[in-house]
Order: sequence, then structure tokens, then C-alpha cells
Amino acid sequence: MKTKIMIITILSTVILMAQPGKARGFYGWSDQLDLTTEQIQEINKLRTDYMKSRMGAKTEVAVLRLELREMMMTDKPSQRKIDAKLNTIHTKEADLEKLWVRHRLNIRSQLTDEQQVHFVNRSMMGRGGFGRGNGRGSGGGFGSCDGSGPHSRKSNMGW
Repeated sequence: MKTKIMIITILSTVILMAQPGKARGFYGWSDQLDLTTEQIQEINKLRTDYMKSRMGAKTEVAVLRLELREMMMTDKPSQRKIDAKLNTIHTKEADLEKLWVRHRLNIRSQLTDEQQVHFVNRSMMGRGGFGRGNGRGSGGGFGSCDGSGPHSRKSNMGW
């Protein structure tokens, strides 16, 4: 009996997912903006380019943080070198923020005036809202609750 219920549930899910509909594309809310197919394609391209750039920048920040950790673990840490490393990290994090802003502006440039109103209203729900995947804390967006966001300060650095 349990097997039949499980099979029915799986088949129902597959059937529902296979229903024809507008491509969701861009962040899963393109339906709410009534985007055209061309807009979805262009915005998805912008998003892919953004994600590639973001991954590279986040990797740089992660490496810098590891270097900072090594500096902190030495017998005689140099405050001057640590400050310089922190300045470099903060500069890279600011670059990440600028990248995100540029991405949002690039998306807006693809929208009609009416779509921009909806886009801005959705964006105002919070930076972690619709514009950044499912938000930093949900694990489904660009960041996650592990403190890997551009402004997070992980407390478990080991020093």
C-alpha cells in the first residue's frame, strides 16, 4: 500500500512539472514581470556572466582570508601586514558589491518602464529577497547561511 502511494505521488509530481508554461528562467519570478522570451534569454545571459565573475571574486576573497588566517597563526603576527591584508579583503568585498549593483542595473536596462516598477518594488523587499536567488540564509541563492556572503565575517576562522 505504501509503495502505491509513493508511486502515485512521484507520478503526480512528474506530471505537474511537465505541464507546459512560460519558461521561468530569471530567478523564478519572470512570470511576475511578464518578461518576453527575448528578455528572459538576455537576463539569463547577464546572470551567467555575473555568476562567473562573482565566483572568481569570491575565490579571491577566500584565498585572502586563508592568508590572513595564516598571518594570525604565526608566533609574532605583524599588525601592519594584517591591516594591509584586511584592507585588500575589504577592497575585494567592495568590488563584489559593485559587481552585484552593476548586475542589477544591467537587468533593469532590459526591462520596460512598467516592468522596472515591479522589479524595483520586488527588490525593495530586501537585498536578500528576489534579487539574490532565495536569499543568503536559505542556501538556495548566491550566498548561504555559512557566512560566505560578501559582507560576512566568519567567526570560526580558527584564531
